[in-house]
Amino acid sequence: ACGKEATKAWRQAALSRANLPAELAHELAWPLLREAIHLLDEGATPGQIDRELQRFGFVQGPFARSDRHGMEAVFRRQASLANGEDWVTYSPTLDLMADEGRTGGADAPGWYRHASDGRFTFEPEVDRLLQASATFQRCARAPIDDEVVVERCLTAAINGAAHVLEARPDLSPALVDAVWTAQLGFPKWRGGPLYMARTHACDPLACLERWIRVRNTAGVAAPLLRRIVARP
Repeated sequence: ACGKEATKAWRQAALSRANLPAELAHELAWPLLREAIHLLDEGATPGQIDRELQRFGFVQGPFARSDRHGMEAVFRRQASLANGEDWVTYSPTLDLMADEGRTGGADAPGWYRHASDGRFTFEPEVDRLLQASATFQRCARAPIDDEVVVERCLTAAINGAAHVLEARPDLSPALVDAVWTAQLGFPKWRGGPLYMARTHACDPLACLERWIRVRNTAGVAAPLLRRIVARP
């Protein structure tokens, strides 16, 4: 326990000293968010994804957070919600939501139907938009197992973090994990996405290889990820 606390303290100190660009957190978060959108297109619901990511340990699910703070605050990529270059496989879901004014926040509807007692349920209008997005992609929607939701979101986050590290030699795996745990709600007790890959708490390479044969939504494995997993 002392070792874990020392590591946590070191990461927090390194994060406070680092001169990190404001967009880094959004850049790291995007691969997981992108995978969550694809899961919606394939048949998952916002409630299922939020619930399973919270069960995994996230502070809050992305769609509930989007409804609370606004889609722009959660899904934005640089100057827009997501441009074409951000997608491995393009999904029009965010564009359709924005076109319908379903951007969340204090003044607009979002992913859920909110009741006066604070409860929220799946919004049928969102289901219509997801069906339209799936039709555009020639993707048949079907129920998705809960464990698949977590596996794919986690794998996308790990691979995305490895790609960011390859492009940013000024960063370190520990610093990236610190951003994930301190700013993006990743469960601190799990150490961070790259820590999980390095300690073999999950198998992102096998997951990527398995899912890419079905549908390429998270991209190919970063060479750096292969080196991280191979380290003893």
